[in-house]
Amino acid sequence: MKESIGNEGLFEGNFDDFPLRAALRKGIAQAGYERPTLVQSKTFTPIYEGRDIVVQSPTGSGKTAAFLLPLAAKITAAPQPEESVAVPSVLVLAPTRELAGQICSECQKLGHEAGLKVLAVYGGASLERQIEGLRRGAHVVIATPGRLKDMMQRDVFKPASIRHCVLDEADEMLSKGFWDDVLHILDALPSQRQLLLFSATLPQQIRQACSYLMRDPVHVDRGDEGTPPPDVTHALYVENDAWPKPRNLLYVLELAEVSQGIIFCNRRDETELLERYLSNFAYRARALNGDMPQHVREQALDSIRDGKLDFLVATDVAARGIDISSLSHVINYGLPESEEVYVHRTGRTGRMGKKGIAVSLTRTKDFAYVDRLKSGFDLHFAQHRFPPEQEILARQSERVLKVLGAQARHVECGQYLPLATAMLGNNQAAAAVAFLLRSYYVAQGSQRASTAQASDRAGRHPSDAKRAAATKTTPAGGSGGARRGGSSQSSSRSAGAGRSREPRVPTRTETPRPNQSNPPAHKPIRLYINLGKNDGFAHLVSLAYAMSERSEVDLGKFTGVGNVREQSSHVEVDADCAQKVITALSGQTHEGKTITCQLAHSARGAPGASFSSGRSRRTRPRI
Repeated sequence: MKESIGNEGLFEGNFDDFPLRAALRKGIAQAGYERPTLVQSKTFTPIYEGRDIVVQSPTGSGKTAAFLLPLAAKITAAPQPEESVAVPSVLVLAPTRELAGQICSECQKLGHEAGLKVLAVYGGASLERQIEGLRRGAHVVIATPGRLKDMMQRDVFKPASIRHCVLDEADEMLSKGFWDDVLHILDALPSQRQLLLFSATLPQQIRQACSYLMRDPVHVDRGDEGTPPPDVTHALYVENDAWPKPRNLLYVLELAEVSQGIIFCNRRDETELLERYLSNFAYRARALNGDMPQHVREQALDSIRDGKLDFLVATDVAARGIDISSLSHVINYGLPESEEVYVHRTGRTGRMGKKGIAVSLTRTKDFAYVDRLKSGFDLHFAQHRFPPEQEILARQSERVLKVLGAQARHVECGQYLPLATAMLGNNQAAAAVAFLLRSYYVAQGSQRASTAQASDRAGRHPSDAKRAAATKTTPAGGSGGARRGGSSQSSSRSAGAGRSREPRVPTRTETPRPNQSNPPAHKPIRLYINLGKNDGFAHLVSLAYAMSERSEVDLGKFTGVGNVREQSSHVEVDADCAQKVITALSGQTHEGKTITCQLAHSARGAPGASFSSGRSRRTRPRI
């Protein structure tokens, strides 16, 4: 049986059409639902009747409630023995901790009045508390595969009681990175269990897997292969080679007039570098990536939901199912490897009938990728080029003045107004303002970093110290093992997370490449520096920030690529500023240690070659 969801509207029918108890209806009202969405109406009956189902529907169309409502209705319709421990009958598997937490929150809101007990099980949180939650009882368990498999191996999760299993973001759950763990879990469930698969995209190999895993499933989809968010406008900005990439992004934000959004990066280190860079220009930005402790990731999501942030700067850990209804924009700092991931990213805006905009920074090599999005998902792109820089700077100055003016209203600074007015007529005023802006935002960034580190230390669970100690035994250059919580999917998935896509060659019908006989001035080059973790630089971003400060080179000139070791590091910068960084840093001291900075072994020229800084340096050690 196959049913198609058309594009005639987002909502259909009424919740009165569903067999729901009064307590569950009260929960629906408290959650703010007024009418069921189209996918909720189409799927309620087959799920309630116990059919296996495969649902393909756009992001933001209400898929989470589409499986929670009928399953909650089945649980609450059955008589519950008094004073008995609830036994899990529903298992929901999700690919990320954030999505698992979000589904748990939604289920709690819907089922609170009906007495539905819900438990989230994922890595990065206390295993002991989750085990205790199972002992207290739960009707619904929402889990990531790695942590659940761990609990099954410890014999604290009993799969025999599960009657209904949901794979949310099924294309990701049945991908190579999760396949073994998911199959292990499904094989342990009772043979008569009901299986529900929900996703925005279902590639052909996933459809084939459905026939292996399911019994005569009902298929509900839009009737086409692609399901991009219908209310999202797509735009491209072609990068200006004269500017570093972070500055290209900064100028896109000035031009696009973004109220609140997610900036997606392909590498984790890019997220932290851009957080610092944007914060230096009066944007409230926070990084979000898989290397961060879970409580820090949750704080970042809470902050943007509460309107305390302008941007999340995130890897694709945030692309799967995170629902932040206020987002006006999604910005791709780099296009993702697959077209399906682009669809998931852009689905973070334009949700539940609201309008959204997806903006991507592109280069000529990306044109073939964009062509595939056009043909495969019927998307249309507006292409933009940057106006003159002075026009962008005028907009930026208006925004920063507005931000600082709002802050000044809460501070008594009248005694400085006459002096400020007099200074504005001096030809040194621009340099003085630049100095004050730099000092102010550097101080703000340092304060945020100190607060984040204190929060990290305060929020760590005692078991984290043991894991941290174990991580130190990892050989130099290693990844330190799987992510916190022991999720077995982490290492397999993250292996490809940081890889850049191969350059894509434009077709004959695409815009021709500009003359590139002369490489751009900011072509990246890698530097060696004899500072590392032993010198207090735990992450690449902290080292790049310190190098930027000491050399007075724009942080945007640091690409975010490199690695930090115990006693030395590699840091990539734009070639046009490498000489300045080397000259400024070489011979300086850091905590009594003389700094050596030069071209890395793999840079252009002979091994060990470096720019001449006019200072004597020790021979670079072999690394």
